[in-house]
Amino acid sequence: MAQRSRRRPRRYGRRIVDPDLPDGLELRVDRYRFDDLCLRAWRMSLAESAGGPGPQDAPRNLVLLHGLGVSSAYYGRVALALARVGTVHLLDLPGFAAVPPPREAAGIEEFAALVDRWLRRQRLENVVLVGHSMGSQIVTEVLARDPGVATHGVLIGPPVNAQERSVGQQVVRLAQSSVRESRGTRAMALAGYRRTTVRWFRQVLPGMLRFPVEQRIADVDTPLLVVRGEYDRVAPREWTAMLVDRAPDAWSAEIPGASHAVIYEHGREVADLIAEHAARPARGERIEQAPDGEAPDGEQPASADAHVAQGEPLAPGARDAQDSGAQDSRAQDSGASTRVPHGSDA
Repeated sequence: MAQRSRRRPRRYGRRIVDPDLPDGLELRVDRYRFDDLCLRAWRMSLAESAGGPGPQDAPRNLVLLHGLGVSSAYYGRVALALARVGTVHLLDLPGFAAVPPPREAAGIEEFAALVDRWLRRQRLENVVLVGHSMGSQIVTEVLARDPGVATHGVLIGPPVNAQERSVGQQVVRLAQSSVRESRGTRAMALAGYRRTTVRWFRQVLPGMLRFPVEQRIADVDTPLLVVRGEYDRVAPREWTAMLVDRAPDAWSAEIPGASHAVIYEHGREVADLIAEHAARPARGERIEQAPDGEAPDGEQPASADAHVAQGEPLAPGARDAQDSGAQDSRAQDSGASTRVPHGSDA
């Protein structure tokens, strides 16, 4: 059994200035180590003078998780748009984007435990937890095991369709989806794959294929938004509709013209949906505002660029912060449609 260090955590970071980024945008990268699992976290914030949230706004922390084989770079356009809503945290998971992999294989449960520990260590408030593809499985597992860690969750292109849990079927679905994507999107994906070793990819893939997201989502009380692209064959419409139906509190959105890489090619639409979802009352607030199980009043309209539905999608056209310092003392860090919430009377 590996020896666990009890040293006080160390931290280092560096500020990044890029002339191509908007004025007033600040980026910081920090590296963390929790036992044998490493994590890289990019923190993005935008000054109020540049359109970022002001002191009168409720502080929000938007945590973005990438999918299998790629990196947080996929979220570039989404992150820039969300910086106007709150502080954005882009996480690069172990073994991806040149982050060192652990000695032993890790599955969705291990990734979720890592993200949960990081969130608890950061003591972030008003967290919106966002995951794309495999990242949406991790979000589901985090929220199922630790409901108080976030106020809202977003699942984008969630795999894996329970009827198609094989490598061959998923390769075909990914290829079918990529036909609808640009050359730039495919180049971005290939760049991410090149930074992931074949060995690590093959170790993580089986856990993603067998993760029962359709079962775990039933244990998520946190309000959820499920997003898919119109041509996403990895997350077909019937599959996402079933997930929404099984979740206690969820709604869905479909972005016309998009495919599985919806966060890269349709970043603005995705960011608008996330911001809208984050503005919805959290579960505790909803109970306070709408007793007796009534649907809350004053719902804002959904983005005009997305089709939303309850159960069957339409055709296309703060938390209780628990001090986990003792648990995490071994961590080492460096550095146009109408919205219909699921389960409402609307």
